[in-house]
Amino acid sequence: MSVYDLFFAFGKPGTYFLDHTKDTCEQRLPKSYYEWTETRPIQTVNSFAANANDTLFMCWEDRDGRGQGGYNRGLKRDYPALYEFVEEHGKRKCRVAFGPDPGDFVVFLPETGKAKWKHTGISESRVLKGKKRVKHCSLGQNDAYVVLWADGAVTWAVDHNYPELEKILQNTNQGDVVFVCLNPYRSNEFFIALADGVVHIRASALAERHVLNILSDYSSIQVITSNVTKSSQSLSSKLGLSSSTRTKEFTKFIAKEVAGGIISTAIAATFSCTVM
Repeated sequence: MSVYDLFFAFGKPGTYFLDHTKDTCEQRLPKSYYEWTETRPIQTVNSFAANANDTLFMCWEDRDGRGQGGYNRGLKRDYPALYEFVEEHGKRKCRVAFGPDPGDFVVFLPETGKAKWKHTGISESRVLKGKKRVKHCSLGQNDAYVVLWADGAVTWAVDHNYPELEKILQNTNQGDVVFVCLNPYRSNEFFIALADGVVHIRASALAERHVLNILSDYSSIQVITSNVTKSSQSLSSKLGLSSSTRTKEFTKFIAKEVAGGIISTAIAATFSCTVM
C-alpha cells in the first residue's frame, strides 16, 4: 500500500475515520455509518464528512465495485443548500466537507470542478471561482481551508490555527501533497500524506497512537506524530513489535491513560477496525 490509498476524516471531537488498503478503522462514528456499511461493506472511500450533530455524508465503492452514497436526515436540516446540490447531481458524484460553524460546508464535483459552498474564507478568497478541477477540500477553524487540485497544486489558508501544517505546506512543491485533512473542531490538529511516503498526524494522543499502530504495518509509509507519541513510535520500531503486539500495547496505553489502569469494555469498543 502507498499513501495514495489513504483517506482520513475528523468528525466531532473524539471521533475520526481512517480508510487504508487492509481495512477501515474508526472511533465512535454516527449510527448511520454502521447501518450503511453493514450491508454495503467498504472497499474505497471517496468522501466522508461528519459534524458535531452526527450529520453524515459519505460516498464509497463497495466490495463489488459498485458506487454507493448516503446521507442521514441531518443533512437537509443543517445544510439545505448542500442538500439541494446533492439531490441535483447525485450522492455518488459529490465530494463534501463540513466546517466548524453551523451550516458551513463545501461540495464539489471532481469530474467537472463545479462547486458550491458556505464558508467565509473560501468566499473571500474566491479560490473556487475558477474552472480548475478540485481533488479534495477541507475546512477548519476560523475560516481555514485547504484545497488540493487535480493537477497536484495546493491552495491553503491555515497559518493562524494550524501553524505546524503551515510549515509543512510551505516546504512542498506541486505534486508533493497527496491528501490533507483539517480537524474543524480543534486547532492545530490535522492529517497530511505526502508523495514521499511520509504521513503527519496531529491529534489526540489516543488517535495518534491508533493511527500509528495501524499504518506501521506498511513499510512504505513513515508516520510522524506529535512529541507526545514519538517515544512510543521509536520504541516499537526498535523492538520490531508485531501488529498484534502493537495492538496489545495500544490497549494497555488506553488503560493507563484513560482509565487509570482499568479499561472497561465500553472504552475498548470505541476503537473499531473492519477487515476488508
